[in-house]
Amino acid sequence: MSRQWIVGNLDCEVDWARLRAPDKGRWPRNLPLDVLHRVSAFATLLRVYGEQDDLLWTPAPVDPACLRAVAGLPEVELVHGPDAKVPKGVGVVAWAEAPPVPASRKAIEAAAKVNDRAFALRLAERFGVALPGSQVIHTLEEFLATDVAGGAWVLKAPHGSAGRNRVLGNGRRLDDPQRGAIENLRKEHGRLILMPWVRRTLDFGLWLAPDGAGAWRRGMHELEVDERGRFRGIVVTPGGPDLDAPAYLNTIGDLVRDHLDSAGYTGPFGIDGWEYQSVTGTRMLMPLGEINARRPFGMVAHALVERVAPRYWGDNAPAVALRFGTRDEGEDPTDCVPLLGAPDEPIMHAWLERLPAREHVPAAGEDD
Repeated sequence: MSRQWIVGNLDCEVDWARLRAPDKGRWPRNLPLDVLHRVSAFATLLRVYGEQDDLLWTPAPVDPACLRAVAGLPEVELVHGPDAKVPKGVGVVAWAEAPPVPASRKAIEAAAKVNDRAFALRLAERFGVALPGSQVIHTLEEFLATDVAGGAWVLKAPHGSAGRNRVLGNGRRLDDPQRGAIENLRKEHGRLILMPWVRRTLDFGLWLAPDGAGAWRRGMHELEVDERGRFRGIVVTPGGPDLDAPAYLNTIGDLVRDHLDSAGYTGPFGIDGWEYQSVTGTRMLMPLGEINARRPFGMVAHALVERVAPRYWGDNAPAVALRFGTRDEGEDPTDCVPLLGAPDEPIMHAWLERLPAREHVPAAGEDD
């Protein structure tokens, strides 16, 4: 029986961006080496979908000693690099429809299309939920002439993740690094997506995935981000994040799924959204900030919690977080399960953490 391949192609954004780049003579650049090694390490968390001795491919090499022994997770054989071809006819679990997955060009082009942030913006506009002033920008002059440029804003490349390929600012006066970063992204990608930068009070995600029997599984979670919106972790709770409109969000998810299917993409996907505070202090909902038409980390976090958490904490943990960063492996050993770390010292870079139960904090205007 052949071993399954798990493809951790977390560098897929580069392939997608190149497929849709307007100028093939100036293709989007490869990820910086430090980023490539970091995403390769995080790709090993996909072993949650594997069995003992499966093959797990990463873009850059990962020292096997970085993978911690975890009850409920298999040991896998790591392979890496562009020359590692996934053979046809074997089982494949992939992060994304992109090389080196043995998918058709049509399937990869569909994935590139629906992962373009302009696709998500068009759907948000169609559903009537786009942030006012959000638009596609083709030149620096076009950006400076918008109303959004007069306040806090973010310009994003069509493809990117985890806070990469974007520029944040406030007002039309740009310093040299901002101007240079905007111009470089614009030249590489041909266009940028402009959105107002709002005061977020809660980030969340929704994921949907086909189960192979004609039904769809789904889950909802809270996203942990820093003050600049960069991804830091995921919190999984039995009832989902503290939101007032879960049914509405599920409806948005179903609508997005239909549009993805029409565009030729039928695999797992995630939606990132957030609650934010308006200038008048009102709590507002942005249900469709981005579409991640791949196996989103929220889905991975749910799989890790389902497969690992009961072995360490039973079935009654009120909340479990998948977190990323740098932390001493000996700190709070009863509340943390190390997943990934330094190869030769007790430092973890990804771990599951049991959290205490949280009390609901009413938003402005809610009854106590």
